[in-house]
Amino acid sequence: MSAQQTNFDDLAPRSLKDMQRLASLKDTGERDAKVANVFFVLTGVGVAATAILVYLDLRRTRSAERAAAKEPTVIVGAGSVQLQLAF
Repeated sequence: MSAQQTNFDDLAPRSLKDMQRLASLKDTGERDAKVANVFFVLTGVGVAATAILVYLDLRRTRSAERAAAKEPTVIVGAGSVQLQLAF
């Protein structure tokens, strides 16, 4: 969006073609800003979900009783999620 703003500021409307270019730059900048906002929200949701899963996993793995009962365990690692089952 910053690049679109710079192009928008540098263009002085002298003709209809310049006005159309300004409108195009404005629309592109607004679209890019909306896309960036959606990605910020999705990133925030991903971080929150990761934090919740890590908390739940740490709480579960620290419980000795659950480990002794051989219940399913979720292990969250760098770039992976593992489900451990014991029979």
